Amino acid sequence: MQPFQFVTETLLDTANTMRDEIIEAQDVLEDMAQYGMTAWIDDADNKSYFELRARQTHLQDVEMACARVYVGTLKMHLIFLNGSYFVTIADVESDEQSLEDNEFPDISSKGSGFQIKLFPDDSSFQMLSLWQKLDSHEINM
Repeated sequence: MQPFQFVTETLLDTANTMRDEIIEAQDVLEDMAQYGMTAWIDDADNKSYFELRARQTHLQDVEMACARVYVGTLKMHLIFLNGSYFVTIADVESDEQSLEDNEFPDISSKGSGFQIKLFPDDSSFQMLSLWQKLDSHEINM
């Protein structure tokens, strides 16, 4: 096996899992949108990203991995760090593809967010959350 093949395959599997979980979470997100709780997701700055927290045994020997993955019509930017995947998602059919593709999630600070799902104990993952990065002036308010 190639040195990075296992990590690459795991990132691709995780991207597929993220797609499935986000599709499954549509009802939760729509319910929250009715009460105005998700308006920041559609903000023009789009500073939102998903966090998929893995179990301790998941990629335990890997400190950090990054990938841009295409899953159907979705483009996902994944960062695996400290046992969590941080993911941004874009529809490749509606977005123009930039030569400087820098849409990785900015995980320098967590802002407001909410938990979407807790996974059962036999899953590879613990929790799925959606976060909004806050700028430093928003944090100090």
